[in-house]
Amino acid sequence: MIRYGILGFGLHAVRRLMPGFALASNSRVTALSRRDMKQAQASAAEYKISHAFDSAADLCRSPEVDAIFVATPDCLHLKDVLLAIESGKPVLCEKPMGMNAGECGQMVEAARREKLLLGVAHVFRFERSTASFRERVAAGQVGRLVFARAEFSYAARTHPASG
Repeated sequence: MIRYGILGFGLHAVRRLMPGFALASNSRVTALSRRDMKQAQASAAEYKISHAFDSAADLCRSPEVDAIFVATPDCLHLKDVLLAIESGKPVLCEKPMGMNAGECGQMVEAARREKLLLGVAHVFRFERSTASFRERVAAGQVGRLVFARAEFSYAARTHPASG
C-alpha cells in the first residue's frame, strides 16, 4: 500500500484526485497540506485523511507518507517537487510539470541524482487516440516527424470532464 501526501489540497484534489484514490486498491491518501491549517484540518476530517499540514516541508518529512502528489499552483511545482525529492520521496506532479523546460530539467536531474521516481499526472497519454498516433509514428506511416502539435477538445456541456 502506497501512502500518498497531497501538496495543495484544493479544488483539483477534491474534484479529480480523491475520486480516483477512492477507487485505488494499492494506494491511499494519508496526508494533505493547505496554506491554512484550519482548512487543512477540515479537509482531512471530511475525507478521513489522518494527517493535515500547513507546511509542505512537514508533509514531505512525515514518516506516514511514502510518496508525494504535487497539486499546488503551477508556479510552485518546481519548489515543491524539489522539496519532496530532497525529503527522499518519489513524486507524481500535476501537469504542467514546470513553467518551462529548464524547470522540468531541474526536477528530472534531481530525481535521477536521488534515484527517485518522478512522474507527471497526464492521463491523455493513455487515451486511445494518443496510443494510435504513437503506433502510426512507430510504424513509419506518417513519415519522418519534424514537428508535431496536438490539441485536445471535447463537448464541454456533455463530457464527464466538465463536472
